[in-house]
Amino acid sequence: MPHNTDMTGPERTVLSSQSGQGTDNVARRGAILVLLVLFAGVLLVRWPFISNILVGEEGYFAVLSVHDGLTEFPHTGQYHLFGRIDGKPIFAAPEHPAPPFLFLVRVLRPVFRPAHFDQLTLESKTRWARAPYLLCFCCGLLSLAVITINGLSQAHRTGYVIVLCALGLGLVNPLVVGSSIQPQLDGGIGVLFMTLTAALIHFSDRNGRPGLMMLTLIGAGLITGLGKNEWGLALLGGLLLAMGLLLMDRLITRTDRPLSDLPWKHFSLIVLGLLVGNLLSWLVDPWNYVHGLAVMKRYGGSSIMTHAQVWNLRLPWIWPLLLLLTLTIIIIVRGWPALLRGRFTSLVLFTWALCLSGGFLLSRWSGDGFPRYFCPVIMVLLCAWSSFLPHIRWRWPTTLAMVLILAVGMTLAGLSLVQTWREQRTLGSTPGLSLRKQEHILARTLERSILKNRPIRADFTFGYYYPEREFVARSLSPEQAKRVLSGQSPILVGPGKKFSKFRANDTSYLEDKHDFLY
Repeated sequence: MPHNTDMTGPERTVLSSQSGQGTDNVARRGAILVLLVLFAGVLLVRWPFISNILVGEEGYFAVLSVHDGLTEFPHTGQYHLFGRIDGKPIFAAPEHPAPPFLFLVRVLRPVFRPAHFDQLTLESKTRWARAPYLLCFCCGLLSLAVITINGLSQAHRTGYVIVLCALGLGLVNPLVVGSSIQPQLDGGIGVLFMTLTAALIHFSDRNGRPGLMMLTLIGAGLITGLGKNEWGLALLGGLLLAMGLLLMDRLITRTDRPLSDLPWKHFSLIVLGLLVGNLLSWLVDPWNYVHGLAVMKRYGGSSIMTHAQVWNLRLPWIWPLLLLLTLTIIIIVRGWPALLRGRFTSLVLFTWALCLSGGFLLSRWSGDGFPRYFCPVIMVLLCAWSSFLPHIRWRWPTTLAMVLILAVGMTLAGLSLVQTWREQRTLGSTPGLSLRKQEHILARTLERSILKNRPIRADFTFGYYYPEREFVARSLSPEQAKRVLSGQSPILVGPGKKFSKFRANDTSYLEDKHDFLY
């Protein structure tokens, strides 16, 4: 008797539904696999640069995060190593909020404690120095991955393809690659703080529990409030801008919906978290917190270079950010109706990234030539794209155009990285220097230190690589150097007590002009 293959309407509907779910699951798994492969490639791209010799302030931050077995930090809010006299480290206040420094010294430093540090090769010491910051970047990358994967359940394929291409450009460009392995606050630490904040904001609307939503939003503000002053101020500016856009839309469209149904609760909870975070940061170390604001004002009003000169210096590094920002404006305009229909958290991430980038772009601070402070901006922007873009259905011509633009950008960024690696140039502080020449300079400095057998004027990196040698940071003025030789902090004011005096009358080394060279 032949088997009956006839099915009723409901049976056919169930089978079709199960087939569709199976197809969606396969597509979702494929997308996750592509994402994991992408992130694995992102980490592999950094390996050729992980042994690049440290330059400038990178040595100072390396001392903060790697325990050399000799240097111990005081409990006085002084984290900036300016010299070492008679085996005693001389510190000064960093003039930035203390919590990120405490995270480095109290959390990372005990973990990154190599045995027999003095016996390690120069290359091994460099890898140890960069490892804590790469680890923090990877943790930030995990937050970005969770946001991206979360969007798969409701994603349109066109939007997800664009997000993957944006991740490729955003994560493999020279600025982000160099910042992610650079011992500095703005790289790995900034990415960790700000992507975790972005993830908490993203998931606050997706847990379905009011109490948990409150905790995530307050926690988001708290984490950023404990960071550098500008991170929290930019988040506050992003919140105000987002609410202002929503209010303006209500006024223009003249809808009958009351203003009370705007996301005031989200706004107030994140602001509350920011206030608590800033208050805690101030309570932990009032002096460094207040002077962090002063540093912001000083750098923001810097007139050492003109805007044209600063742009000429930054453009080779920040062009991927400018490209992403341009596409972001298009995305906001295209997806504005969706942002109004309950995507306030995505809107906040967009406006936060815009305020961060706007503040940095308007300043004329050039720093050491490597604009690492734009790295967290790119990461927040990628979080915003991953949070919102997959939920918008894009027409294929538009999708192909954006994918092509991002693919070309990714190719150019990759070629730039290859060129830097082949030429063996620095990818971090004072970019473009010859790595071989920097190693030669460091060897010369060590020879001079051994020959003179007294404190010499040297870079911060010398203090990290050779913790047993005495030195005075070459960035100091002669008067500040004399203070260090006296066993005092080079900064006349600041938190904590001064060290007892050492060699108070020994300033003869300052008369040797060769000690001013590095």
